[in-house]
Amino acid sequence: MRKEIFSKKILVYLAFGAIFFLFFREKFIFFLLCFTAGILKYIRMVSNLPAAFEPVFFFSIIITKTYGFSYTVFFILFPNFLPEVFSGRLSHFSFTWILQMLLYNILALFLNFNIITLGTILLIFDVFFSGAIHILGKDKPGFAVVYLSFLIINFIYFTLFGNFFLQII
Repeated sequence: MRKEIFSKKILVYLAFGAIFFLFFREKFIFFLLCFTAGILKYIRMVSNLPAAFEPVFFFSIIITKTYGFSYTVFFILFPNFLPEVFSGRLSHFSFTWILQMLLYNILALFLNFNIITLGTILLIFDVFFSGAIHILGKDKPGFAVVYLSFLIINFIYFTLFGNFFLQII
């Protein structure tokens, strides 16, 4: 009996999701990207993983290029800020990162390159900008490991998945 009720609920949720996707495809994909990036960031924050694998930066640039900057502002706040609040990891660097993300996405609006080149340029820009902020802010030594993983993983996201995401959105 319980399995039958459970399977009916799943079917109802899947049907609702399919209808929502058909009628509100743009919003559905946007919220799916928000949810995915937010959950991955939360998992990293609560498990203290030394690698920044969440696609917040990558997705924000994709969203800026496809949906526009107003969607990006919401995206930067939802999957970036909320996981830090809920995990208890909110710090002054969280606010500087949000400002950096907004700056990088404003730059993405004006730079007219393909997504791989754009992502690479923004990551190089971030090397200098973030490095200066964290050196001046006297951040923890472990920052270098997390930051290096951020650069490598986001470069992989842009090169392998950038064009794919632009096509499906």
